[in-house]
Amino acid sequence: MEKSHKLRASLIISVYNCDDFLRAVLESIAQQSCQDFELIVAEDGQHDSIVKVITAFTLSHGIPVTHLTQPDMGFRKNKILNQAICVSEGQYLLFIDGDCLLHKHYVATMLRHVEKGLCLFGRRAMLDKKLSQKMLFQKSGLAISVARLLFSRSRHIEEGLYLPFLKSSKESGLRGHSFILDRRDIVAINGFDEDFTEPYFGEDTDIERRLKLAGVVFRCLRFSALQYHLYHDSGDRSRAWNISRQLYRKKSALMSPVCVSGLSQYI
Repeated sequence: MEKSHKLRASLIISVYNCDDFLRAVLESIAQQSCQDFELIVAEDGQHDSIVKVITAFTLSHGIPVTHLTQPDMGFRKNKILNQAICVSEGQYLLFIDGDCLLHKHYVATMLRHVEKGLCLFGRRAMLDKKLSQKMLFQKSGLAISVARLLFSRSRHIEEGLYLPFLKSSKESGLRGHSFILDRRDIVAINGFDEDFTEPYFGEDTDIERRLKLAGVVFRCLRFSALQYHLYHDSGDRSRAWNISRQLYRKKSALMSPVCVSGLSQYI
């Protein structure tokens, strides 16, 4: 999968049937201080409402979007992400979720520090329901002020503070909603493992485990690569978490950086 990289990066958004969230996330992307990337929406489903949002965004901002879909047949996020990698053209791959707004310097920060053999990841503030609704219906920009965060019931407010001069000592694990790496590093481990068909572990913890086995180093860009998670009800996911955890343990015992059900099936 060697390509001549005319583009610096590919920004890949994983989406599932939430058009109002995607509309807000795309607006935050349009406001990025750095636009040196292609935009790919990887939809785990096939919904007309998502198509309408993407079409309106492209007409409004003149920013092209590659939209990938697949039939809605349960949780298959890893499958659509692998397909997104296959069509991407960027030297670096930046993965985000479709329910996280980006700080205006998010992409610039990620691209400033990324290099081969290094995986960077960010953190996110968890917006409360009231503030999330304001952000969804706001028409004059999506900036989230410190005051708005402090006077809300949002959680992990400290993760939403832009303080790039601070060096974080918090190096907790990778999360699938915010990370960037050289495409060669993820291709070398055969991408995402599609055996994970429930949320948790497969789209982040397992990727981190296999990349580390391949020698990739991880660094957290806390206080500089910021996201703001839009509130939504996740329901009870204890069953999914347990299923994924058991599978993760089996995969870990193999001690292999390369998964079987990955990118290679599309090449």
